[in-house]
Amino acid sequence: MVPFVRTKSGLTVFRDGGSPLTVHENHVNFQKIYDGVLNDTITSAEVETLLDEQKTMSVWSQGKIKYDGEQVTYDGFPLHSSLARRLHALYEAQESFEVMEKFIENLYQNPSLNSVEQLYGFLSKNDLPITPDGQFLAYKKVRYDYKDLKSGTFDNSIGSVPSMPRHQVDDDKNVTCSRGLHVASFSYMQHYGSSGTTDQDDVIMICKVNPKDVVSVPVDYDNAKMRVASYEVVGEIPRGEDDPLFTGFMTNATVARLGELIKEFRALDQFKNVKFNDEFGDTETEKELEDMVLDVFYTFNVDSVGKSTEDLAREFLDEFFYSFTMKDLIEYVANHS
Repeated sequence: MVPFVRTKSGLTVFRDGGSPLTVHENHVNFQKIYDGVLNDTITSAEVETLLDEQKTMSVWSQGKIKYDGEQVTYDGFPLHSSLARRLHALYEAQESFEVMEKFIENLYQNPSLNSVEQLYGFLSKNDLPITPDGQFLAYKKVRYDYKDLKSGTFDNSIGSVPSMPRHQVDDDKNVTCSRGLHVASFSYMQHYGSSGTTDQDDVIMICKVNPKDVVSVPVDYDNAKMRVASYEVVGEIPRGEDDPLFTGFMTNATVARLGELIKEFRALDQFKNVKFNDEFGDTETEKELEDMVLDVFYTFNVDSVGKSTEDLAREFLDEFFYSFTMKDLIEYVANHS
């Protein structure tokens, strides 16, 4: 076991016959090292390697976001470890930092340091997508008529923007149920409201939240819900469906389109009784798969500059090695139509 001490700013790891190693929270490998020493699945030599990995990476700078080989900063200020790790993932994937920069700009408009710190935990725990305008997505369960479950007065139909004065939202994270507008991770939906399988049951809405409007993240349910001053309702999950949003911090899909796409897919005979994660490819021939994808791409006008629908269908099939889920198809259609 590698001895260590958890400090306010990170970790101190003690090596046999060597000087202690300091691991700061904003190190891109902090969580990996912390989990390793906590669960006794890492050696001190591996800790050194993970520390050096960051120092040997290329120094990079995109807009106000910079990495100097030691830490990631925004406009000269060190970023929280959760943001630094996500920026590192974007860098590794050679993705633009533009969306993250917008997110951080919005975040830094939040007037409460406590709110910002609590939001880090919520995003880190739930890994919710960031939208192109620098906001993030969460969920809300509402009545069948789209009114909120508690008061029945707030409209939560697609396009609505419920709001209330920030000073009226309880900012004490230790008070689990109190004043404010509530949104949550998808995992929290099972703890609130009805099952959502009939027309008279509750429905789950997809909400877009500006980080500047976050007020508190109650301590119950492990960072799964929050109180905010405002949000925009951008989509609906059809009753009985699984979570239609895709794994990962960012998505190029147009969120408001997802709920409608699911309904349109269900109108096609081959998808009426298919679950999101059921795979096509086990029982279908390659020709049947090609015909299915081509039919879907034509139905939803999937296109790309300089490529035909047939070319895109072939690319999709090659990417998934002729084995894909309904969820894979919906994501691709959302991003290309």
